[in-house]
Amino acid sequence: MTRQVVVRRGLAVGLALGAALALAPALAADAVPRPEFVPAVGEGAGSPALAQFGTCLQGAGGRGDLLILMDESASLRGYTNFTASDPDAVRVTAARLMLNQLAQTAETNNWSGLNVSVAGFSSDYEERLGWTELPAGLGAALTAMDAQAKRDNGQETDYWHALTSATEVLTARRSGEADVCQAVFWFSDGAFSLEPNVKRANDRKVFEWAPELKDTTKEQVKQAEEAATGGSDFRSGALCKPAGVVDGLRANGIYLFAVGLASKDAPATAFELMTAMAEGPTARCGDQEPLGQFYPASSLEELLIEFNRFGDPSQVPVDTDQAEICQEADPEACVAKGAGYSHSFTVDDSITKLTGLATAPAGGLKLYVVPPEASPIDVTGTGGTLTPGGVAVDWEALPQDAVSATTLTFAQGGGTDWAGEWRVLFVDPTGSTANQKSNYSFRIEADIKPIWELVTEPELVQPGATIEGRITWEHNDGQPIRELAGELSLEAHLAGQDYELESAVPGQDVLDPDTVWSLTIPEDARPGEASLVLTTWYVAAGTAGSDGTPIQGTTASYPLTIYPLPGYPQKVAKEVALGKLEEGATSGSGQLEFTGPGCLWLDEAATTAEPADATGVKWSSTANSAETCVSAGEGEIGHIQIDLTMEQGGNGQAAGALTVMAAPEGAGEPQAYQATASATASKKIDAVTLWLVLLVAVVLGLGFPFLVLYVLKFLGTKIRQPQNVMAKRFQVQVMPGSGLELAGGGLLDPNSISPTADVIQGPAAGARSVMADGFELKVVYGANPYGLGHVKVVAPGLLGASSSDGWPKGKDHHAALPLAIGGNWVVLVDPNAGAAPADGTYGAGGPVASATLLVLASIVDPAQGAEATLADAQAKAPDVIDRLARSAREEGVTKAKKPKKGKGAATPPAPEQPADPWASSGPGADGFGQADPWGSPAGGQPGGSAPDPWGGGGGYYGPPPGAGPGGPPGSPGPAGPSGNSDPWA
Repeated sequence: MTRQVVVRRGLAVGLALGAALALAPALAADAVPRPEFVPAVGEGAGSPALAQFGTCLQGAGGRGDLLILMDESASLRGYTNFTASDPDAVRVTAARLMLNQLAQTAETNNWSGLNVSVAGFSSDYEERLGWTELPAGLGAALTAMDAQAKRDNGQETDYWHALTSATEVLTARRSGEADVCQAVFWFSDGAFSLEPNVKRANDRKVFEWAPELKDTTKEQVKQAEEAATGGSDFRSGALCKPAGVVDGLRANGIYLFAVGLASKDAPATAFELMTAMAEGPTARCGDQEPLGQFYPASSLEELLIEFNRFGDPSQVPVDTDQAEICQEADPEACVAKGAGYSHSFTVDDSITKLTGLATAPAGGLKLYVVPPEASPIDVTGTGGTLTPGGVAVDWEALPQDAVSATTLTFAQGGGTDWAGEWRVLFVDPTGSTANQKSNYSFRIEADIKPIWELVTEPELVQPGATIEGRITWEHNDGQPIRELAGELSLEAHLAGQDYELESAVPGQDVLDPDTVWSLTIPEDARPGEASLVLTTWYVAAGTAGSDGTPIQGTTASYPLTIYPLPGYPQKVAKEVALGKLEEGATSGSGQLEFTGPGCLWLDEAATTAEPADATGVKWSSTANSAETCVSAGEGEIGHIQIDLTMEQGGNGQAAGALTVMAAPEGAGEPQAYQATASATASKKIDAVTLWLVLLVAVVLGLGFPFLVLYVLKFLGTKIRQPQNVMAKRFQVQVMPGSGLELAGGGLLDPNSISPTADVIQGPAAGARSVMADGFELKVVYGANPYGLGHVKVVAPGLLGASSSDGWPKGKDHHAALPLAIGGNWVVLVDPNAGAAPADGTYGAGGPVASATLLVLASIVDPAQGAEATLADAQAKAPDVIDRLARSAREEGVTKAKKPKKGKGAATPPAPEQPADPWASSGPGADGFGQADPWGSPAGGQPGGSAPDPWGGGGGYYGPPPGAGPGGPPGSPGPAGPSGNSDPWA
């Protein structure tokens, strides 16, 4: 038999055994509808945005970017008159759980290109981990996340910089035609807040969204907060205004998933703005349709539950609930109390696996698993495996004292005691947690997989074409499915296209392999790559005492290419990215590419996001009608220029929604295509203060020549030709007898440094700041008017040294490089993890010390290329790493410093002179290789008499940046978490 499913502006089918589905409502782009007969079970199952993101990843084969944006404000650890919201860093435990699950999901689904990055925010946005692919980069991601435990001393909670920077980072990663799924996972423990007298990094303006406010006094800070948030009217603030920050995220198709952890001191309204930004409605925030979800966490154990949702975006938890903590000593008595004291789920033999998380708001509780018709099994402790009735039960307790938290996995494994009702419950024999709730969040997997096979494959799938295929069902071992005990439904969705479901046809023979499905592509379908995504939903067979649990089964994705009709363009790019405009620019241009035949023009353009303080933002093109269209022949590449103009410039993201028309070669009606445009704008740095200081210096007698020298120094101090340098980080360890090797074993391979993928992005004329595999390299000018300064490796909390300077520099203990960075290497040691124990080893034959090695290899000079630079690092870096680690241990991390001459570690050798005769020979030298009479000489070099570069107190190990001893954020004290941010220091 043939059953017709007509898809207009969409492609989806929904079936249920023994049930008829009514006409389904239209869904937003990429949405995945749930069958009507499947009841909603818990908040997790009701998160359409997360389901959309998961479907996007499935359709893209896992190709996606997830930016994990972590709050680093001091309220996390608490301060005067403010209770700590997360003193035990449960957020880090939760994030590690999420990262481990994401890596497992990518491996299980054979995803390629799922990348994560970690960034922190308080008064500024700081990248903590560059883009790292899972599962291969899981170790680096976990290491970066562990460092977040100590990053809790920020002075502000600045949403504006967090999200404008996130938008800029994500849009910069997208190419014109890349179908990449992007999302921000945003964690914060408080409302948007600013503090008076905060020194901000990067010489940026005080408040980009309110440039009329020139100071950071208490009164102006309050006005700046109002300008950003809009007060009670969010849509009047810079964040939520139409075409504002949030609309910029939405217009670029970036999902925003927000988790808010409420502290005891947080007001009830603390997360109203965060909620509006993540999930709307548009009446409260922006004009673009919301593309996200907000998840409140009122306790630390709930925080674990919320992070757990994102471990597998393709299969959100379908069973999330709470239960009373039983106060009986006997678990049998707790089971007898009934469903209110346990979490239960009913499975049949078609379900193969359950994975989940159980949490409770107190430590020291006992956890039990109760199999069907059996006695409770104690799964308390650090972890283990049991096999009751042939069923494998694995558990692992998360390392937290403040809460009880355990991950659980149930695998069928051919056991006879699998089908039926299972229970999980917490028991408190002490009776100290009466009336408190435990939380449970589970993913349940069914051994049911849909297989799509074309009956007749058309030569070209074009708009209006009909595709016929069959859907058969298999177990994961490849065996066909002929019958099931429970109820099965199917959802089909065309990922990568904007079409919406219009109809769903019921049927009773969903398992019949002879059923033929006919799918019609709509006439106005956009040509291009898409994926047919099939998702199963299954309700397990119930028992006499309980209903079956509804679960999401396997999701399968099949590529589908929609070709254009004859005479129309073969391909039209989906976006045009102008990138970063020149500083202070009010206009820019980009090219929207298409492949002929046909003639293309811009029909309409709407501004969907505009930079803060910008006015008159407009997108246009000279190719704006059929008469002025741009033509391209068969197979030729054509471009139409897209122009951005602003009456007044601003800071932040500009985005536009474009409708372009394509006239066919020959007769035919024009066809519309949708595309997006984006750019990042910034105003010129306000140098008034700098010039006033220099003017005063002249008046006080330093003289005009010094003024000229300082100006020349500012103009000439840049990182030289960064585009000719490859940057690659390695996690390394120093092994007795064998020297430097990869963490976990193995040699450093120069072939792993790619002359294409690892090249630093920077202008040929030089730059003052670049990113090198996740680390920021920024120039420090120095006080000497004759010297050219040096390059600082920004790595807060780590002790740094380089091949050019063997000791850390400055109060923040950073590694220093010459302006010509090629051919150098950097080592970064965690003083709390990198130092060896007192006996000098980590164990029998274990590493003496561990570190991060950043290699900066030249592309154009073989003498400073990957092989030569790695060889130099292997020969010299072990001594530097060991010296840093031992010094941190022996001197104490709060007072670690370079040993005095003749006492302690050996003096490092003086760095070799760089090949460039004009380059600085080290951070303490001028442009002619002479000692800098104004700056500190490189630590440890002969003749050094400047102050100890490790001295000065404070820094990362002293009082929190921006706070005096014991004081709250905003109190006088050192600057933000990056340490010394003064580029002239």
